[in-house]
Amino acid sequence: MKAEYDALIRNQTWDLVPSDPSRIVVDCKWLFRVKHKPDGSIDRYKAHLVAKGFTQRPGLDYHSTFNPAVKPAIVRLVLAIATQRSWPIHQLDVNNAFLQEVTVYILIYVDDIIITGNIGRSIRSIIDTLSQRFSLKDLGLVHYFLGVEVISTPAAIYLSQHKYVIDLLDELHMVECKGVPTPMTSTCSFADSEADSVVDISLYRRIIGKLHYLSFTMPDIGFAVSKLSQFMHYPKVSHWKAIKRLLRYLKHTSTMGVKLCRQPTDRLLTYSDSDWAGNPQDRTSTTGYVVYLGNSPISWSSKKQRSVSRSSTEAEYRAVAAVVSEVNWLTNLLHELHFPLSAPPTVLCDNVSTTYICANPVFHSRMKHVDIDFHFVRGQV
Repeated sequence: MKAEYDALIRNQTWDLVPSDPSRIVVDCKWLFRVKHKPDGSIDRYKAHLVAKGFTQRPGLDYHSTFNPAVKPAIVRLVLAIATQRSWPIHQLDVNNAFLQEVTVYILIYVDDIIITGNIGRSIRSIIDTLSQRFSLKDLGLVHYFLGVEVISTPAAIYLSQHKYVIDLLDELHMVECKGVPTPMTSTCSFADSEADSVVDISLYRRIIGKLHYLSFTMPDIGFAVSKLSQFMHYPKVSHWKAIKRLLRYLKHTSTMGVKLCRQPTDRLLTYSDSDWAGNPQDRTSTTGYVVYLGNSPISWSSKKQRSVSRSSTEAEYRAVAAVVSEVNWLTNLLHELHFPLSAPPTVLCDNVSTTYICANPVFHSRMKHVDIDFHFVRGQV
């Protein structure tokens, strides 16, 4: 607590002013947290002095909130580039994260920082400069970041959330459960039934949120998590049973993760797919894709399409439109990172009609209802 308070005073976090009766005073409280190492042992104890923001009224006391949080795809992309180029990857922890600004181009997730570069001397200089202004702890080469274990080998870097999975299973008393080889049964339809009672909504939503975070290193659970997320407003026993099966799958695959290869490459390769009318309730389709930088997966998604597709070609085309949008964003990001691509990104699709439509500038009359997606994809070809 003393270290936290001293850091707040040293950084001039607040100014003492006379009390104004017309203003609502926002109180503070202490939060205590134990940070663990990947093996579960205690790393250190942390204390944070935080404002009780829940006492403020949106639209009256504030209009927007912001926390510096980098997207998971950006983290994987930067790690993949650093791995290919054999750059050292350092990890920093901000001891006091209350109203501070960082003006250096680095990866930031609230109070956790990753910094990498081609010259170790420059990295050390930046770390020393930041330490003079902020209270930082240099954790050395990255090994455990945002609940993700980073295991470095001569051939690749492995990202795993083994400890996160074990903690999740322990929370639900399922550490000793029997694993299963698949995340969800192929016949899982969740048909409405009067005998299907409602479960604890708060618990269901909390577990879904944690499963979403597990998608950071587990693209194989993307479809199951997306499917179960559709029932957060009114979860029932059948949905909870599906979650427990998914947890049993995580038990079976808890040591698996994502492999970022060291083999240098500058090519983006994307696989796109959809299940036409796969949802038996409303006959919507699901878009799925994965983007590789060389042999390293950096971005993936499994998401329900917003409208019903009247053919498999239409469903596949909407999936291609979604992945092209993601590839455009990644291409612009790589350009900003000064990582030029040697060739245009490649998008692979297993629907022949869709590939013909993408390549043929003559728009077919039977596809007029998807003309927006058509013109978007066609403009990228």
